[in-house]
Amino acid sequence: MGLLDNILGKIGYTRLSDGSHYYSVKEGNTAFLGGIDKLKIAKENPVISSCIEIRAKLLSQAEFFIEDANGDKNFDNDLIKLLNNPNPHQSKQDFLKQFEWFKSSYGWVYQKPYKAVGFAPTSIYNLKSSCIEFPNKMLNPMVWTDKETKEYYKQKFTYEFDDYKSSFELNSIIPFYDLTNSLSDEKDSFITAPSRLDSIIKQISNIGLIGDAENVMIQTNGREMFFGGQSKGGNLGISLQLDADDKKNIESSLMNNYGFGYGKKRSIALKNEVGHKSLHIPLKELGLHESLISNANLVREAFEVPNELYDTYMKGSTFENQKEALIGFVQNTVQGIADDLANSWTSYFGYENTPIKASFSHLPVMQHTEDKKADKLLKIATAYRNLIQAGLTNEEANQIFANQGISITDEK
Repeated sequence: MGLLDNILGKIGYTRLSDGSHYYSVKEGNTAFLGGIDKLKIAKENPVISSCIEIRAKLLSQAEFFIEDANGDKNFDNDLIKLLNNPNPHQSKQDFLKQFEWFKSSYGWVYQKPYKAVGFAPTSIYNLKSSCIEFPNKMLNPMVWTDKETKEYYKQKFTYEFDDYKSSFELNSIIPFYDLTNSLSDEKDSFITAPSRLDSIIKQISNIGLIGDAENVMIQTNGREMFFGGQSKGGNLGISLQLDADDKKNIESSLMNNYGFGYGKKRSIALKNEVGHKSLHIPLKELGLHESLISNANLVREAFEVPNELYDTYMKGSTFENQKEALIGFVQNTVQGIADDLANSWTSYFGYENTPIKASFSHLPVMQHTEDKKADKLLKIATAYRNLIQAGLTNEEANQIFANQGISITDEK
């Protein structure tokens, strides 16, 4: 195992004599994460990119509308039209996917609306968090008065992207946080938030190292070594090839799918027996697959993606399980992200009297929930009718349902 240990040791993999193994991050290794932009880490890691893309694709299907005092949905409002076409470069779907990629990778993201003075906004962009630089000296975020609050949010940050550079006041942007803000002691902690990647940085590194290890294993496939048997001294003739005519006759006689066939000159004809050793490294013996699944599960759970949806490492999940998992994921995770967007837009654009709402009820999978509600209602109505036909009063029937936690309103 000396050759194997040497190869794997270069990529941070160590297998112990008891069969256990571990990975270590080394400076200069291709998977080392120190100082790398978090968005780059997310894009280049297969597990993280899959998790964020699942979240982003679902969020991009959110439907936004204005809800009036009567509860009616208004899709023709100018602000809703802007959100459906936020800028010249992005559709609503692209805008929301980019938003989720930035927020999930960096932990926070700002949106910047643009408008002429006295006019409605004409475009809105997601600002890439890594391009934002805050002042060296910032005011104390612990503000107690309206004046202190205004002064704090009049501070400017620099946004530099390629050859574009500008300064924006904090009060001109709409902030969004993934976990929550103010979790650190940094000067900008109240206007930024930590990234989920911080808690799973070792698992991310492990996944990269496992990929490097498998790449090395695969490159050993088909490699082999021949050596001169047990002979010693000057008896080296056994390692010499046959004369050209003898070699040609042997190859012609033995042409088949297993040796010399199809022009694949993998075999050689020698005068005597020689030693042989395959340089192929068997993957199963290293436990890479199990380690990958373990690390991937921790990453997946950090992004709240159900196992049924992230089926790269899943076996035997039924369609029904996937459907229920998708509904739960939309209701418990993605709906909250969409509501945060809607509530923040409502406050920023002054729509408190007619708030912006987000819905996923139009998705085909969500119709399953509506069908279940309708089926439940039909069963309740049938049971109620049967109780009344059996001679019970409305009050008695209502009490029976109330005892089961079902409220029935008797309208007269």
